[in-house]
Amino acid sequence: MARAAKAGEIQEISFSDAGESDEEFALPEDFEPVEPDPEPNRRSRGSSSVSASKTRVTIAARKAVVKEVGSLAEMLAELWEMRDPYCGGIALDRSAKISEAWADWICEHPAWVAAITDAGQSAKLFRAVYATAPLLAAVYGHHVSHTVQLKDEGGEVDYAQFAPVPDAS
Repeated sequence: MARAAKAGEIQEISFSDAGESDEEFALPEDFEPVEPDPEPNRRSRGSSSVSASKTRVTIAARKAVVKEVGSLAEMLAELWEMRDPYCGGIALDRSAKISEAWADWICEHPAWVAAITDAGQSAKLFRAVYATAPLLAAVYGHHVSHTVQLKDEGGEVDYAQFAPVPDAS
């Protein structure tokens, strides 16, 4: 027979004990009941957590997104073209299609549309991408293409190759 739990004590009950005793379980004196969990929302198949009205983007807003993304893509491609005429040239040629493709995705997220079309936010995005580019170039050169070797790896580090534009000297 299980004994009643004292205040603050946890009573251990095993499944084999369940239903064998008519003794009621005594709750601790400081027990406070909690509110029951709300019933789960059941959505029908194919429904989204975001309503369609929130995802609508006007044609003018989409054009603004394409313009902003296109400007960023063109600026980066022009910088890339100065360093690497082949790949940068292809990026520059493709910048319009790239901006259209990214705009499709960005326009599904109203907060992103607001951030991209806000001139201050676009400048912050460009600054972040521009600041990250040398790191990505260094990681690619050292770990992917293996065109950069450190002195202890038998090579010299040519930091000029990580500049956004070739050295004019």
